[in-house]
Amino acid sequence: MATGREGDGSGRRRGGGGAGDSIQGSLNQVLQYAIANTSTDSPSQPREQEQREALTAEKKEFMEKVFAEMLRDEVKEMKEHIDTLKGILNSETEEDQEMKEERLELLLDLCESIDNAQDFLKLGGTDVAMSLCKDPSAEVRWRALDLLATTVQNNPTNQGAMLDRGGLKMCLQVLDEDQSYQVRVKALYAVSCLVREHDAAQEALVEADGFSSLMRAMQSDVEKLQIKAAFLLSALLWEQPKFNDTLHNMGMVQQLIHILQGEHRMFHEHVMSAVLHLVSGHDGCCDDALNPQLGFRTFLENRVKELTGKEEFMEELDYSQKLLALFRKFAPQDGATSADR
Repeated sequence: MATGREGDGSGRRRGGGGAGDSIQGSLNQVLQYAIANTSTDSPSQPREQEQREALTAEKKEFMEKVFAEMLRDEVKEMKEHIDTLKGILNSETEEDQEMKEERLELLLDLCESIDNAQDFLKLGGTDVAMSLCKDPSAEVRWRALDLLATTVQNNPTNQGAMLDRGGLKMCLQVLDEDQSYQVRVKALYAVSCLVREHDAAQEALVEADGFSSLMRAMQSDVEKLQIKAAFLLSALLWEQPKFNDTLHNMGMVQQLIHILQGEHRMFHEHVMSAVLHLVSGHDGCCDDALNPQLGFRTFLENRVKELTGKEEFMEELDYSQKLLALFRKFAPQDGATSADR
Protein backbone atom coordinates (compact mmCIF):
# COMPACT_ATOMS: atom_id res chain seq x y z
CA MET A 1 0.00 0.00 0.00
CA ALA A 2 1.33 3.41 -0.89
CA THR A 3 1.90 5.58 2.12
CA GLY A 4 3.86 8.44 0.60
CA ARG A 5 3.02 12.03 0.73
CA GLU A 6 -0.28 12.97 -0.43
CA GLY A 7 0.14 16.03 -0.51
CA ASP A 8 -2.92 17.65 0.71
CA GLY A 9 -3.51 17.04 -2.77
CA SER A 10 -1.05 19.76 -3.52
CA GLY A 11 1.50 17.22 -4.65
CA ARG A 12 4.40 19.14 -3.16
CA ARG A 13 7.31 16.92 -2.21
CA ARG A 14 10.39 18.19 -0.51
CA GLY A 15 13.76 16.64 -1.18
CA GLY A 16 16.75 16.61 1.14
CA GLY A 17 18.90 18.95 -0.96
CA GLY A 18 19.84 22.43 0.12
CA ALA A 19 21.43 25.42 -1.54
CA GLY A 20 24.18 23.20 -2.98
CA ASP A 21 21.73 21.54 -5.33
CA SER A 22 20.55 24.93 -6.58
CA ILE A 23 24.11 26.11 -7.20
CA GLN A 24 25.02 22.88 -8.96
CA GLY A 25 22.00 23.28 -11.21
CA SER A 26 23.02 26.83 -12.04
CA LEU A 27 26.57 25.75 -12.86
CA ASN A 28 25.18 23.12 -15.19
CA GLN A 29 23.14 25.81 -16.94
CA VAL A 30 26.26 27.94 -17.41
CA LEU A 31 28.19 24.97 -18.76
CA GLN A 32 25.46 24.12 -21.22
CA TYR A 33 25.34 27.73 -22.34
CA ALA A 34 29.11 27.84 -22.82
CA ILE A 35 29.13 24.65 -24.87
CA ALA A 36 26.27 25.85 -27.04
CA ASN A 37 28.01 29.16 -27.75
CA THR A 38 31.59 27.96 -28.25
CA SER A 39 32.79 27.87 -31.84
CA THR A 40 34.22 24.60 -33.16
CA ASP A 41 35.82 26.28 -36.19
CA SER A 42 39.56 25.91 -36.59
CA PRO A 43 41.43 29.24 -36.17
CA SER A 44 42.79 28.77 -39.66
CA GLN A 45 39.38 28.42 -41.24
CA PRO A 46 37.84 31.57 -42.70
CA ARG A 47 34.73 32.71 -40.96
CA GLU A 48 31.91 34.62 -42.57
CA GLN A 49 30.85 36.13 -39.26
CA GLU A 50 32.75 37.73 -36.43
CA GLN A 51 34.65 35.35 -34.11
CA ARG A 52 32.39 36.07 -31.17
CA GLU A 53 28.83 37.25 -31.37
CA ALA A 54 27.96 40.05 -28.98
CA LEU A 55 25.60 39.07 -26.18
CA THR A 56 22.00 39.74 -27.05
CA ALA A 57 19.79 41.31 -24.38
CA GLU A 58 18.07 37.95 -23.89
CA LYS A 59 21.35 36.08 -23.35
CA LYS A 60 22.64 38.75 -21.02
CA GLU A 61 19.49 38.53 -18.94
CA PHE A 62 19.83 34.75 -18.79
CA MET A 63 23.43 34.93 -17.55
CA GLU A 64 22.60 37.55 -14.94
CA LYS A 65 19.74 35.40 -13.67
CA VAL A 66 21.95 32.31 -13.40
CA PHE A 67 24.70 34.07 -11.49
CA ALA A 68 22.19 35.81 -9.21
CA GLU A 69 20.74 32.39 -8.36
CA MET A 70 24.23 31.10 -7.55
CA LEU A 71 24.94 34.00 -5.20
CA ARG A 72 21.57 34.31 -3.44
CA ASP A 73 21.46 34.07 0.35
CA GLU A 74 18.31 32.07 1.06
CA VAL A 75 18.57 32.38 4.84
CA LYS A 76 18.75 36.15 4.49
CA GLU A 77 15.70 36.07 2.21
CA MET A 78 13.73 34.00 4.71
CA LYS A 79 14.61 36.37 7.54
CA GLU A 80 13.45 39.34 5.48
CA HIS A 81 10.12 37.64 4.68
CA ILE A 82 9.58 36.59 8.31
CA ASP A 83 10.41 40.08 9.62
CA THR A 84 7.98 41.59 7.12
CA LEU A 85 5.24 39.24 8.28
CA LYS A 86 5.94 40.07 11.92
CA GLY A 87 5.49 43.76 11.13
CA ILE A 88 2.05 43.29 9.56
CA LEU A 89 0.85 40.35 11.63
CA ASN A 90 -2.23 42.11 13.01
CA SER A 91 -2.90 44.36 10.04
CA GLU A 92 -6.09 43.77 8.06
CA THR A 93 -5.59 46.31 5.28
CA GLU A 94 -6.02 44.98 1.77
CA GLU A 95 -2.44 45.86 0.91
CA ASP A 96 -1.00 44.05 3.92
CA GLN A 97 -3.21 41.01 3.37
CA GLU A 98 -1.84 40.73 -0.15
CA MET A 99 1.66 41.14 1.26
CA LYS A 100 1.05 38.27 3.71
CA GLU A 101 -0.05 35.98 0.89
CA GLU A 102 2.97 36.93 -1.23
CA ARG A 103 5.52 36.42 1.55
CA LEU A 104 4.00 33.10 2.61
CA GLU A 105 4.25 31.83 -0.97
CA LEU A 106 7.90 32.91 -1.22
CA LEU A 107 8.68 31.18 2.08
CA LEU A 108 6.90 28.06 0.89
CA ASP A 109 9.18 27.83 -2.14
CA LEU A 110 12.28 28.36 0.00
CA CYS A 111 11.23 25.77 2.58
CA GLU A 112 11.02 22.97 0.02
CA SER A 113 14.61 22.34 1.18
CA ILE A 114 14.88 20.59 4.56
CA ASP A 115 17.91 22.72 5.43
CA ASN A 116 15.91 25.88 4.83
CA ALA A 117 12.95 24.45 6.76
CA GLN A 118 15.17 24.01 9.80
CA ASP A 119 16.51 27.55 9.44
CA PHE A 120 12.91 28.74 9.14
CA LEU A 121 12.25 27.33 12.61
CA LYS A 122 15.41 28.94 14.05
CA LEU A 123 14.40 32.31 12.59
CA GLY A 124 11.04 32.21 14.40
CA GLY A 125 9.08 31.41 11.27
CA THR A 126 7.04 28.63 12.87
CA ASP A 127 5.60 30.97 15.50
CA VAL A 128 4.72 33.55 12.85
CA ALA A 129 3.04 30.99 10.59
CA MET A 130 1.03 29.58 13.49
CA SER A 131 -0.18 33.08 14.36
CA LEU A 132 -1.27 33.58 10.75
CA CYS A 133 -3.42 30.44 10.95
CA LYS A 134 -5.84 32.65 12.91
CA ASP A 135 -5.79 35.48 10.35
CA PRO A 136 -9.20 36.84 9.27
CA SER A 137 -8.37 36.03 5.64
CA ALA A 138 -8.88 32.43 4.53
CA GLU A 139 -6.32 33.05 1.77
CA VAL A 140 -3.72 33.79 4.43
CA ARG A 141 -4.80 30.94 6.71
CA TRP A 142 -4.50 28.18 4.15
CA ARG A 143 -1.14 29.45 2.94
CA ALA A 144 0.18 29.53 6.51
CA LEU A 145 -0.99 25.94 7.07
CA ASP A 146 0.54 24.85 3.78
CA LEU A 147 3.85 26.39 4.84
CA LEU A 148 3.76 24.68 8.25
CA ALA A 149 3.02 21.33 6.63
CA THR A 150 5.97 21.73 4.29
CA THR A 151 8.37 22.64 7.08
CA VAL A 152 7.52 19.62 9.25
CA GLN A 153 7.26 16.90 6.63
CA ASN A 154 9.97 14.26 7.14
CA ASN A 155 11.59 16.64 9.63
CA PRO A 156 11.58 15.32 13.24
CA THR A 157 13.11 18.50 14.67
CA ASN A 158 10.40 20.71 13.22
CA GLN A 159 7.69 18.17 14.01
CA GLY A 160 8.69 18.21 17.67
CA ALA A 161 8.91 22.01 17.76
CA MET A 162 5.45 22.47 16.27
CA LEU A 163 4.01 19.82 18.58
CA ASP A 164 5.51 21.59 21.61
CA ARG A 165 3.83 24.81 20.47
CA GLY A 166 0.40 23.19 20.43
CA GLY A 167 0.37 22.94 16.65
CA LEU A 168 -1.47 19.63 16.48
CA LYS A 169 -4.40 20.80 18.61
CA MET A 170 -4.59 24.01 16.60
CA CYS A 171 -4.71 22.14 13.29
CA LEU A 172 -7.38 19.74 14.55
CA GLN A 173 -9.48 22.66 15.75
CA VAL A 174 -9.16 24.35 12.36
CA LEU A 175 -10.04 21.07 10.64
CA ASP A 176 -13.23 20.81 12.69
CA GLU A 177 -14.33 24.44 12.80
CA ASP A 178 -13.03 26.60 9.95
CA GLN A 179 -15.66 27.83 7.50
CA SER A 180 -13.34 27.57 4.49
CA TYR A 181 -13.05 24.10 2.98
CA GLN A 182 -9.65 24.99 1.52
CA VAL A 183 -8.34 25.94 4.97
CA ARG A 184 -9.69 22.69 6.39
CA VAL A 185 -7.97 20.68 3.66
CA LYS A 186 -4.66 22.37 4.42
CA ALA A 187 -5.16 21.82 8.16
CA LEU A 188 -5.62 18.11 7.52
CA TYR A 189 -2.52 18.17 5.33
CA ALA A 190 -0.56 19.75 8.19
CA VAL A 191 -1.87 17.11 10.63
CA SER A 192 -0.73 14.37 8.26
CA CYS A 193 2.77 15.82 7.88
CA LEU A 194 3.03 16.36 11.63
CA VAL A 195 2.05 12.89 12.82
CA ARG A 196 3.52 10.62 10.16
CA GLU A 197 6.49 8.66 11.53
CA HIS A 198 6.57 10.70 14.75
CA ASP A 199 5.66 8.72 17.87
CA ALA A 200 5.09 11.68 20.19
CA ALA A 201 2.79 13.37 17.69
CA GLN A 202 0.84 10.15 17.20
CA GLU A 203 0.35 9.81 20.95
CA ALA A 204 -0.80 13.42 21.04
CA LEU A 205 -3.24 12.63 18.22
CA VAL A 206 -4.88 9.97 20.39
CA GLU A 207 -4.97 12.25 23.45
CA ALA A 208 -6.59 15.02 21.41
CA ASP A 209 -9.24 12.64 20.04
CA GLY A 210 -7.82 13.24 16.59
CA PHE A 211 -9.35 10.09 15.15
CA SER A 212 -12.79 11.58 15.77
CA SER A 213 -11.71 14.60 13.73
CA LEU A 214 -10.66 12.27 10.91
CA MET A 215 -14.03 10.52 11.08
CA ARG A 216 -15.87 13.84 10.88
CA ALA A 217 -13.76 14.77 7.87
CA MET A 218 -14.72 11.50 6.16
CA GLN A 219 -18.37 12.18 6.95
CA SER A 220 -18.21 15.69 5.47
CA ASP A 221 -19.42 16.59 1.99
CA VAL A 222 -15.95 17.79 0.90
CA GLU A 223 -14.39 15.15 -1.34
CA LYS A 224 -10.80 16.22 -0.69
CA LEU A 225 -11.34 15.96 3.05
CA GLN A 226 -12.93 12.53 2.65
CA ILE A 227 -10.04 11.21 0.57
CA LYS A 228 -7.25 12.64 2.67
CA ALA A 229 -8.76 11.71 6.02
CA ALA A 230 -9.37 8.12 4.88
CA PHE A 231 -5.87 7.90 3.44
CA LEU A 232 -4.27 9.18 6.64
CA LEU A 233 -6.32 6.81 8.82
CA SER A 234 -5.39 3.82 6.67
CA ALA A 235 -1.71 4.80 6.53
CA LEU A 236 -1.49 5.24 10.30
CA LEU A 237 -3.15 1.89 10.93
CA TRP A 238 -0.79 0.01 8.67
CA GLU A 239 2.20 1.78 10.26
CA GLN A 240 1.09 1.42 13.88
CA PRO A 241 -0.98 -1.54 15.18
CA LYS A 242 -0.95 0.20 18.59
CA PHE A 243 -4.02 2.21 17.55
CA ASN A 244 -6.25 -0.87 17.31
CA ASP A 245 -7.46 -0.86 20.92
CA THR A 246 -8.23 2.87 20.83
CA LEU A 247 -10.21 2.57 17.61
CA HIS A 248 -12.06 -0.52 18.81
CA ASN A 249 -13.18 1.36 21.92
CA MET A 250 -14.39 4.19 19.68
CA GLY A 251 -16.53 1.83 17.64
CA MET A 252 -14.50 2.77 14.57
CA VAL A 253 -15.28 -0.42 12.64
CA GLN A 254 -19.03 0.17 12.80
CA GLN A 255 -18.59 3.80 11.74
CA LEU A 256 -16.35 2.86 8.81
CA ILE A 257 -18.77 0.17 7.67
CA HIS A 258 -21.60 2.71 7.81
CA ILE A 259 -19.58 4.99 5.51
CA LEU A 260 -18.95 2.13 3.08
CA GLN A 261 -22.64 1.30 2.96
CA GLY A 262 -23.46 4.78 1.72
CA GLU A 263 -23.15 5.94 -1.86
CA HIS A 264 -19.99 4.48 -3.39
CA ARG A 265 -17.12 7.00 -3.52
CA MET A 266 -13.49 6.91 -4.59
CA PHE A 267 -12.21 7.30 -1.04
CA HIS A 268 -13.87 4.02 -0.05
CA GLU A 269 -10.68 2.26 -1.17
CA HIS A 270 -8.86 3.72 1.85
CA VAL A 271 -11.81 3.09 4.16
CA MET A 272 -11.91 -0.57 3.10
CA SER A 273 -8.16 -0.78 3.69
CA ALA A 274 -8.59 0.57 7.22
CA VAL A 275 -11.39 -1.91 7.99
CA LEU A 276 -9.26 -4.78 6.69
CA HIS A 277 -6.40 -3.82 8.96
CA LEU A 278 -8.61 -3.48 12.04
CA VAL A 279 -10.52 -6.70 11.42
CA SER A 280 -7.45 -8.81 10.62
CA GLY A 281 -5.40 -7.49 13.54
CA HIS A 282 -7.84 -7.20 16.47
CA ASP A 283 -10.37 -9.79 17.73
CA GLY A 284 -12.74 -7.17 19.07
CA CYS A 285 -12.80 -5.32 15.75
CA CYS A 286 -13.35 -8.62 13.97
CA ASP A 287 -16.34 -9.35 16.19
CA ASP A 288 -17.72 -5.89 15.43
CA ALA A 289 -17.55 -6.56 11.69
CA LEU A 290 -19.10 -10.03 12.09
CA ASN A 291 -22.16 -8.64 13.87
CA PRO A 292 -25.02 -9.84 11.64
CA GLN A 293 -27.00 -6.68 12.37
CA LEU A 294 -24.51 -4.76 10.22
CA GLY A 295 -25.10 -7.00 7.22
CA PHE A 296 -21.47 -6.48 6.24
CA ARG A 297 -20.97 -9.92 4.72
CA THR A 298 -23.85 -9.47 2.28
CA PHE A 299 -22.60 -5.98 1.54
CA LEU A 300 -19.12 -7.32 0.72
CA GLU A 301 -20.50 -9.98 -1.58
CA ASN A 302 -22.41 -7.33 -3.50
CA ARG A 303 -19.44 -4.95 -3.55
CA VAL A 304 -17.16 -7.66 -4.97
CA LYS A 305 -19.67 -8.30 -7.79
CA GLU A 306 -19.97 -4.55 -8.40
CA LEU A 307 -16.22 -3.94 -8.64
CA THR A 308 -15.14 -7.06 -10.52
CA GLY A 309 -13.71 -6.15 -13.91
CA LYS A 310 -13.34 -2.44 -13.11
CA GLU A 311 -9.66 -1.65 -13.28
CA GLU A 312 -9.96 1.67 -11.45
CA PHE A 313 -11.23 -0.15 -8.35
CA MET A 314 -8.71 -3.00 -8.24
CA GLU A 315 -7.32 -2.06 -4.81
CA GLU A 316 -10.74 -1.78 -3.22
CA LEU A 317 -11.77 -5.07 -4.83
CA ASP A 318 -8.70 -6.76 -3.34
CA TYR A 319 -9.46 -5.45 0.16
CA SER A 320 -13.11 -6.50 -0.19
CA GLN A 321 -12.17 -10.01 -1.26
CA LYS A 322 -9.76 -10.38 1.68
CA LEU A 323 -12.44 -9.24 4.12
CA LEU A 324 -14.93 -11.67 2.60
CA ALA A 325 -12.37 -14.47 2.98
CA LEU A 326 -12.10 -13.62 6.68
CA PHE A 327 -15.88 -13.90 7.01
CA ARG A 328 -15.84 -17.31 5.39
CA LYS A 329 -12.99 -18.46 7.61
CA PHE A 330 -14.29 -17.23 10.95
CA ALA A 331 -18.05 -17.17 10.41
CA PRO A 332 -19.41 -19.74 8.00
CA GLN A 333 -22.69 -18.56 9.41
CA ASP A 334 -23.17 -14.98 10.56
CA GLY A 335 -23.05 -14.67 14.30
CA ALA A 336 -19.75 -16.39 15.21
CA THR A 337 -17.57 -14.44 17.60
CA SER A 338 -13.95 -14.58 18.74
CA ALA A 339 -15.06 -16.90 21.55
CA ASP A 340 -16.21 -19.41 18.90
CA ARG A 341 -12.96 -19.27 16.96
